Amino acid sequence: VEKGGLAAMELVAITMRSEGMLSCRALSFRGTSFNMRVMPLEREQVAMYTAAAELWQRMLRVLGEMQNAEKRLARQMYGKKTEMRTHVDISFQMRYFWAAQQSFFK
Repeated sequence: VEKGGLAAMELVAITMRSEGMLSCRALSFRGTSFNMRVMPLEREQVAMYTAAAELWQRMLRVLGEMQNAEKRLARQMYGKKTEMRTHVDISFQMRYFWAAQQSFFK
């Protein structure tokens, strides 16, 4: 698991959850094993993955620009010390963005 890094830990967690062995966020890798298989990708697959990664990077930039525009608008409307609670919570947006991105690449 250590050599496989975060991807390997996620693989173990997904497998354990799908088999009902894990029902909480606390992970323990004691007694687990797995085989890591590296599969070579064809040029088309690499190109598709690269295009998808670039798309997600552009979406992240656009989301950041939208959030900054929302902040500027709130300051114009309510003053510099406005509380952003009256607007869409940025951490809420980011949580959904990263969840969608992670789901997309699984």
